[in-house]
Amino acid sequence: MSLQKVLVTREGLTELKKEHDELVQSKRPEAVTRLANARGQGDLTENSEYTAAKQDLAFIDGRIAELEQVLHEAKVVSSHSRKKVDVGCKVTLTIKGKKETFTIVSG
Repeated sequence: MSLQKVLVTREGLTELKKEHDELVQSKRPEAVTRLANARGQGDLTENSEYTAAKQDLAFIDGRIAELEQVLHEAKVVSSHSRKKVDVGCKVTLTIKGKKETFTIVSG
């Protein structure tokens, strides 16, 4: 396990929680049902639907575990001094009269 916090913006944390909730409450139950239905179709050695459903469920379970670890280790970045650019900062650049704003998302 990592002892380092994962830096995220408030919006990023909201998106991660939303994805986690959707996986746990909707997509995983659908995948379990799909796997059960495929299992009921007979011979599992030649059942491509069973194999696909099993792989999908494994992917979903892996993603849920990954999100839970990130959410557990997440640290929301908030205010920064205007003298330093860091994770979570919005930076506006003007080059040849064209303005673009960037959000720094990784350090």
